[in-house]
Amino acid sequence: MKMLDWSPQTDAPLEGITPQQAEQRVRETVGAALLIAYADAGLEVALHFKTVGAMRLGDRDYYVVHGRYDPDAPAGDMGGTHVNAVSLDGRLVFNQSMVHGEWFLWEDVQQEIITP
Repeated sequence: MKMLDWSPQTDAPLEGITPQQAEQRVRETVGAALLIAYADAGLEVALHFKTVGAMRLGDRDYYVVHGRYDPDAPAGDMGGTHVNAVSLDGRLVFNQSMVHGEWFLWEDVQQEIITP
């Protein structure tokens, strides 16, 4: 993983989907699953997503999308924080483990599911 010198506040979107589309992909995938899990636990939460940068993972570039429950919480408050990566073609969505720091594939829209 290598962080790229790109800022969503000052630089034009990278070639591919926009930062807002990356946030929407995270909302539809990781966010939807989290909201279902919290609803099953009887909790009602609101998730907020913001593109905070870009990185290279393997041979692809990704937007880095930060998600949290409280958008006004102090920057050092990691409670309820999710870090995600969305490929510039919008196909791949990764989520970072807050325990190990490893990235794992959350969704690949072109993945084939073969059933017997």
